[in-house]
Amino acid sequence: MSVTKVKKIVLITIPILILITIIDLVTLGNQSLVFEPFWRKAGKYIGIGCLAIFILCLLYLFISWFVNSFRISKTPLGIEPGQRLASVTETIIRRSFGFILLIATIPFFLTIALPTIIIFLTFAIYCLKSRRYRLGWEIFWVVLALLIYFVPITPIDWGIYPGLKATRLSPILDASGIGDLFIYIFTIAPLVFCSLALFLLGNDLASRFKKISQTAWRNVLPIILFLLAAAYFVFTPFISKIVVEPGYGSFTRSGGGGGIEKSPSPELIFDQQQNVWIYNFQMKNDLQDEAEIEKIFGDKSEIPLSVGENIKIEGAVFANNKILIKPGQKAVITILSPKPFGIVTFQGKNTSVVYDFWK
Repeated sequence: MSVTKVKKIVLITIPILILITIIDLVTLGNQSLVFEPFWRKAGKYIGIGCLAIFILCLLYLFISWFVNSFRISKTPLGIEPGQRLASVTETIIRRSFGFILLIATIPFFLTIALPTIIIFLTFAIYCLKSRRYRLGWEIFWVVLALLIYFVPITPIDWGIYPGLKATRLSPILDASGIGDLFIYIFTIAPLVFCSLALFLLGNDLASRFKKISQTAWRNVLPIILFLLAAAYFVFTPFISKIVVEPGYGSFTRSGGGGGIEKSPSPELIFDQQQNVWIYNFQMKNDLQDEAEIEKIFGDKSEIPLSVGENIKIEGAVFANNKILIKPGQKAVITILSPKPFGIVTFQGKNTSVVYDFWK
């Protein structure tokens, strides 16, 4: 039986399965109707069977589409003579990582980052469907990639560079490592998008040189360009220099159920006479219960809660090795350190608050 006939059978089977499932739900699966236990069980197995066959049909259609997407014609339909096309190697890279981008975008549906989802899905479809070079579009994708990579906009999950750079300093608050795993899962799609966008532009520009486009480099160069683009976006946050200077820090993120309001203007001062770094935080308990600060981290290291030595507090109480802030109370917490911290994290019973001082 040919693949075309199988595909037609599958496409006919899917609506039939949907119809059977609906009939099953309104009859044997309807709890308001009276049936013998045998028919109830039969209805359950009919529903499970229809679902299983439906999933297999979808799986077949997906595998068929995926295999066909890698059948690369040297002269695609609709392409006029003289138009520049991506090489076979470049097309394989485009479609492979376009498909990976589709899959890697799925976790973003758990967030409110709708603009980012639209950008990733549109670009993934563009890579899967198009082999033509379009310089205007490729420049547009690269500009978007640089914005997503360098500019931090938290609600739509932009700013991969500062986000990955911060992981070099951030403490591990979750012993299971699940929190850190989620951070890296959400960086896969942006990194693939940025690498692929720069890859497309690089290949377009390279193909304009006859010495490259008419030699064996036509198939080797795309691999080199993609590896270089991916290496830049992946490794730059981990090798770039981190600078901490006196000035005002910024509230970056919090987790948990609240309890500690963010400090309006956390300040970092360097006392040259005592050779000590001084961090000043103003905090307020915005809950009706007492807020607890159980741990304070300077970068990845926990700062011992020895009030009077390296930590000074006003408007709060130190008891049971915790800093306690009463409901509605404002507190000032000062941290003294012989070395600068790029990130200071306050961890409480129900919340963690993070401040950045690095550049």
